[in-house]
Amino acid sequence: MALNKDYEDSAGIIISYWNIPRIEIKKLDDYVRIFVYGYINADTRNSGKTNATERIFIINNDEGLMDKYFSAEQMDFYNENIYELGYRYLKENETMFEDAIDIIE
Repeated sequence: MALNKDYEDSAGIIISYWNIPRIEIKKLDDYVRIFVYGYINADTRNSGKTNATERIFIINNDEGLMDKYFSAEQMDFYNENIYELGYRYLKENETMFEDAIDIIE
């Protein structure tokens, strides 16, 4: 899975393919880090090219977001794996991914 959403970076390059390669859950420290790689498009990523940008989103549990998206109960409830929940979190909580389109691979 990935997300399609055009975003112009600081160099003026349009990045439209977003992939989560890693999610770190730090239960004892009460936070989650979602690593997101941005590519110009799906063909660029699929051809083995390097990502054009990387973003890291940190979710603290101050407002219960960690529990809301990244608990075992949520995986069972939505019948989704941790990465699918990560994409759900991004679309529902990060302005950058508002109206992003799911890419099912």
